[in-house]
Amino acid sequence: MIKPPVWPRWSKMASVGDTLAQAVSRLKLAHIETARIDSDILLREALGWSRADMIAHHQDEVPPDILNQFWSWVGRRERAEPIAYILGRAAFWKSEFKVSPAVLIPRPETEGVVEHGLVAIEGKTDPVILDIGTGSGAILISLLLENSGAHGLGSDISRRALDIAQTNITTHSLSSRAKLMHSDYFENISGRFDLIVSNPPYIEEKVLPTLKADVIGFEPRRALNGGTDGLNAYRVICEHAKKLMKPKASLVMEIGFDQKVAVTKLLKTNSYQEINCYQDLAGHDRIMTAKI
Repeated sequence: MIKPPVWPRWSKMASVGDTLAQAVSRLKLAHIETARIDSDILLREALGWSRADMIAHHQDEVPPDILNQFWSWVGRRERAEPIAYILGRAAFWKSEFKVSPAVLIPRPETEGVVEHGLVAIEGKTDPVILDIGTGSGAILISLLLENSGAHGLGSDISRRALDIAQTNITTHSLSSRAKLMHSDYFENISGRFDLIVSNPPYIEEKVLPTLKADVIGFEPRRALNGGTDGLNAYRVICEHAKKLMKPKASLVMEIGFDQKVAVTKLLKTNSYQEINCYQDLAGHDRIMTAKI
């Protein structure tokens, strides 16, 4: 752990505690619901401190250069920019991933795709995984880190997203096991897979304007917009995934909280078997699994 340095008593300084309180006030005025948490995260990041450091040294003064960086970040958060984009990274599963506005910020509920994906390939020798709409690559990379024999392909229609995913693959030393493909769904993909995973766009187009400002104002709309009924991506995936699945392979997808019935119908229409739905920690239907 990096210990807080002993700083000289420069002019125009403010204490850690006062700075934190001022930031919380600013973010509350901007109607940021997580004002206290966000202020704490940003100040700790600027200082390079742990939570314990913040408590033990709350009366220490903050140097001007660090204050400048911190207030710049607070200003961005005031305008609703997500913390993950401000810092350029997000935690997911057991790792951290580079993120930018080119990709969705990976969320805790999406970890269910990893959880059930791992169950699907358990006991398989050198399983091959396909991640449709890979974005940051967080799902695919997490699966590969948990299964040392697995190889995977991540596809995305966004070249900017693929650049982020490639950075994350390199950072996690997976270049020999993870490849990327520029593709609109299954357009440029061949081969057969033991597991196909996806967190596709599933929000109804009419609902998009009602999303929180830190989502609709910053995250890629194409990765959110599921069309008129939110099911456009599932129609494509359910129709075409089975053509690339090995015998006894699994399909694991994230769904919207109210889409279980509709996605189940699509899976049955396309002759999938062993269809199951699992809930997230909030008790919402979230993960669909099926076999072919």
